[in-house]
Amino acid sequence: MFKRIAFYLTIIFFLLSVIGNAQEIDSPKIVAQKWERQGNILYFSGDVEVYYQDIIIYADYIEYNEETEEIIASGNVSIHMPNQVINGKQVIFNLKTRKGEILDAYGMIQPTTFYEAEKLSKIDEDLYQFNKAKLTTCTQPVPRWKFTCSEGKFKRDEYLELRNSVLWLKNIPVFYLPYLKYPLKKRSTGFLSPELGYSAYKGYIVSEAFYWAIRRNMDATFNFDYFSQQGVGTGLEFRYIFQNNTRGNLNFYFFKYLFRPEYNYDYLIRLQHNQQLFYDFKLVANIDHQSSLYFLKEFDNNFNRATISTYISQAYIYKNLKNFNFYLRADRYVTYFSRVETSVIISHFPQINISLLRTRLFEPVYFSFSTSFDRVSRGNEKTAYRINRFRVDPSLSIPFLKIPWLSLNTVFSIRQVYYFDYTKKTKSKIVKLSEEPISKRYYIARIDLLGPTFYRIYSGPKDTSFEKFKHIIEPQISYQFTTKYESTKRLLLFDYYDFPSYHQLRYSLTNRFLIKKGDNPFEILTWSIGQTYYFNPKEVIHMRQMRINGKIPNFSDIYSSLRFRATEKYSLDFSISYNHYYKKISGMTLIANLGTPQDNLYLRMSWLHRKVLYKREYFFGNYNQIRTYTGFKIPRIGLEVNFEIDHDFLLKKTFYTALSVIYHYQCLDFKGEIKMFNFREKPDIQFRFSIGFGEIGKVSDFLGGIGF
Repeated sequence: MFKRIAFYLTIIFFLLSVIGNAQEIDSPKIVAQKWERQGNILYFSGDVEVYYQDIIIYADYIEYNEETEEIIASGNVSIHMPNQVINGKQVIFNLKTRKGEILDAYGMIQPTTFYEAEKLSKIDEDLYQFNKAKLTTCTQPVPRWKFTCSEGKFKRDEYLELRNSVLWLKNIPVFYLPYLKYPLKKRSTGFLSPELGYSAYKGYIVSEAFYWAIRRNMDATFNFDYFSQQGVGTGLEFRYIFQNNTRGNLNFYFFKYLFRPEYNYDYLIRLQHNQQLFYDFKLVANIDHQSSLYFLKEFDNNFNRATISTYISQAYIYKNLKNFNFYLRADRYVTYFSRVETSVIISHFPQINISLLRTRLFEPVYFSFSTSFDRVSRGNEKTAYRINRFRVDPSLSIPFLKIPWLSLNTVFSIRQVYYFDYTKKTKSKIVKLSEEPISKRYYIARIDLLGPTFYRIYSGPKDTSFEKFKHIIEPQISYQFTTKYESTKRLLLFDYYDFPSYHQLRYSLTNRFLIKKGDNPFEILTWSIGQTYYFNPKEVIHMRQMRINGKIPNFSDIYSSLRFRATEKYSLDFSISYNHYYKKISGMTLIANLGTPQDNLYLRMSWLHRKVLYKREYFFGNYNQIRTYTGFKIPRIGLEVNFEIDHDFLLKKTFYTALSVIYHYQCLDFKGEIKMFNFREKPDIQFRFSIGFGEIGKVSDFLGGIGF
């Protein structure tokens, strides 16, 4: 009996000690030079320090209520919490609820935002509210920029909300915002820094955007543009990534004309989408559509897009097996010829293609097969020709690869095409052009000979990339025989499927120079020269209009190309075509790449020259244009400069010039750009300016140019 009583007393004593220790642990530890008690209130003074869980408070004077666990601190108050320090003149703080108020507060919001507030209130675990505050990311005594506001709140590691905010540069107020949401991390919902500008044609420009971090796998940017002499535009850019490698990017822009009675509105849609479907089928969509080419030319500040000649929209579902491919496709090609102000529209809806890749029947014969059905249309906005088409292309090939320095491949194929439901559609009616199906068939035989290939290995300077380099010489001959196609009726050539193959002989010589980079060969220089001979040039579409002494010539232009690649970043491509009948150059292309836009110095240049020798000088197929895009960075002074110019030597006109300058000044980013457009309805010069503040992203021109 005595042992049992002793056991229970021991248990009770142990529980009481644990409870007592727990109360001691849950009570704050206060250190001070002096203290006194009046009932439940303790008064501390002189270098007071309070330690409670993960909170430390320093002050000159503190009152602590043991019943409510409330602390009133004054004199050089400093509160230390995980990843946060708040200083102030006076603090009322409840240790139990971890809520309170701080007067004349100042501190830093992670990661780099400094603030001062007349009153700061902690209303939740990571949520604070402030009144009459100043905020900046600058560390100077007089910050280079700051925001002031009447009230606001911030959620730690998330965002800042400011109401009735004013942007100051030094001591000068420059901009008022009734509401501003400032991100405290790289990817955070909120308004972006606005962009201001002026256009001689569109008037004053104001651009603003709102970024919405919807989820980790998707976000969106909403744009708003105001042009004082044209109207208003709104844009949406939506980016997403889902399961099964589904990803995409949607761009939509809508513009409402306010000062052009002859126009109502315009829009553009651009979509890129990739998706993995069931049974390993894949869906790909690339949409590039605009309501009018006028809008694209006048408002798209990307010179490439505004002056491009072909716009492609397509969507297809495909599946690839070992030797089998399946495609279900719909597409629309719009090719615009600006000099003659006309366009050609080709569309396929639907298009089904099934193909069998080269499969060995028996040594050394291989078989391949392709068949397709489509509804194809060709025309313009007013008139379109349409037809249903069924195509069958079987093929046999016999490769010969027994000799290392010689390869020979022989191909025999048949192309059989059936056409039916041939119609012509206008805005008012549809006319049937053929009652009976149309059949077309021709046979193709091709022999490809590569070799004999010669090579030699040379020795160069030791301990360099040229210690050993290889020179390869590759002659190549390709002969193709095509029968005249048998057709029950002539009809329009809709697309490349309908263009015939030609009876021709193509011959070329290629030189390759290779060096070793590590264990891999690297082709540093490639030079080739070649020509084509047509046995029946009357059948060749691009040769029909050329006449030499009244006859169509058999030989094509002599073409040559040279490519030099010092590294993956530095390359030079040059090609030239020479017509030996006219004894003149018919075309030249030069493309140079020195570095990338991420490097401190880079250059991209392309020069395209083409002359149809049997046409007049200003034939729409002729061009002579140079495009240069260059830039440099000086990290030491925080300067970035980008420059682009596009000039047409044939028309003696500079179509586009753009200059962008970005200056990183400690906590500020200044960006200014000027663009001159001479390809629009009226020549236009445009200025734009924006300022970046800390973590606030800048508005980018939704219809902006490359790199700018």
